[in-house]
Amino acid sequence: MAKRKASPKNDDNAKTPTQLRNARKRAAKKRDKKAEKKQDPSLLYIDDPLRAPTVLEAKRFFRNIGKKLPLHLGPVEGWRSTAKLAVRASKTGPEIGLFLPKSHEICRVHGCPVHHPAINQALDLISAACKSAGVEGYDESQGKGDLRYLKLEVQRSSGKVQLTLVW
Repeated sequence: MAKRKASPKNDDNAKTPTQLRNARKRAAKKRDKKAEKKQDPSLLYIDDPLRAPTVLEAKRFFRNIGKKLPLHLGPVEGWRSTAKLAVRASKTGPEIGLFLPKSHEICRVHGCPVHHPAINQALDLISAACKSAGVEGYDESQGKGDLRYLKLEVQRSSGKVQLTLVW
């Protein structure tokens, strides 16, 4: 039986169909993991807010001093009336969102269920206005750009949004 020649690792033409299929599967899995990591960190405990580390820590604190902490769970969606968001440069225009934990990579939060609906509406308007006016998000690697951060605050009684821009 003749021995098979070892093929260079990066030469796709020399790979068998099975090797090519496995490479595609690995690449898809890697893309899925990367997309998972870009999830809004504030949505991590939306299904079970009582599991959030802050809640568990507070319960532990009160238990250690011999008190019971009564917990009352409010609305899970639409409760965030203040949002401090980073604006960074991207190929498609300014990218607005939260920093992912322990990084300066942006996680888009447009349509975030925990934001007050007025914040989500304002973010759509701000994104459109930035694109039409040619406003660029800040590029940390080059130290260039226009807009760095946004702070949005909602007055619950009227639904009006106060916007602060950091240039």
